[in-house]
Amino acid sequence: MADAKTPELPKLSDDVQQELTKRHSLNHVDTVEKNQLPTKEDVETERQHVQLKTGIENFRPNTLRQVSTDEKNVLPTPEDIAKEKAPQLAANFDKSGLHPVETVVKSGLPTPDEYAREKVKVLASNFDHSGLNHVEPNVKNDVAVIDE
Repeated sequence: MADAKTPELPKLSDDVQQELTKRHSLNHVDTVEKNQLPTKEDVETERQHVQLKTGIENFRPNTLRQVSTDEKNVLPTPEDIAKEKAPQLAANFDKSGLHPVETVVKSGLPTPDEYAREKVKVLASNFDHSGLNHVEPNVKNDVAVIDE
């Protein structure tokens, strides 16, 4: 008899009951955890990132203090300016030890041959193949084979 508090359970058929109570031969299987839990370093990194985000979101600019900046611009003295104006090294330089040199002016423009080579490359890359007709190749072998 069932209590008033527990509901009536459904009845199973005989063949289902026999299948459930029958001894099954099962193989032992080792379980492998595919979803690994995060490491301590991963948790700490994520915690630091969350703290950084909340710190940025909750930042109150009215807590900042006013600061005056002191710009230090050191100007040269009049003596330093006078030293830079006077070319001391150039006045004492001995020019007799220099060798004469001829200046060669090099033009960055290409020669006509270089220009023609570049133009052929451009024309070849832009060639329109649609106007060509298909031709079957006719291979002729004029080489005689000598058997010894």
